[in-house]
Amino acid sequence: RRANQTDRSGALGGDGESKPRVRVLAVATSYKPQLEMLRGSVLGQGKEWTLTILGDGLVYAGMYGAHGGLKMALLHEWLVAELRGEGGSGLKSTDLVLFVDAYDVALLPGMGDEVSGDVVLCCSA
Repeated sequence: RRANQTDRSGALGGDGESKPRVRVLAVATSYKPQLEMLRGSVLGQGKEWTLTILGDGLVYAGMYGAHGGLKMALLHEWLVAELRGEGGSGLKSTDLVLFVDAYDVALLPGMGDEVSGDVVLCCSA
C-alpha cells in the first residue's frame, strides 16, 4: 500500500523538552482540492506534526466493502509496519496518532501548543 508522508519531526519545545510527535493519518484514494486544507492545517501546527495519506490510487470498494473497511485495513497495516520499524520514521511510545477524514477536516491554528503526553480517545459517527 502506498503512503504519502509529509514529515518534519524532531522539534524541541520552548523549554528544551522534546514535544510528542503527532502523527496525523488520513485515507484518500484520490486527490481532491480539499486535501490541501488538511495538509496546510497539519503543517501549520509545528515541526512535530506530520501528515500521512494512506490509500492513494486504491479503489474504495471490492474486498473491503464500500463503507470503511478499507480505512481500517490501511490504518492497521500502517500501525503494524510502524511498530515493526518498517514504515519510515517508526512509531515511538511518545507519539500521538490522530486518524481523521481526509476531505472534511481542518485543524484549528494553535492546536500544536496544546499537545501533551495525555491521551484522549474520542470518535464521532
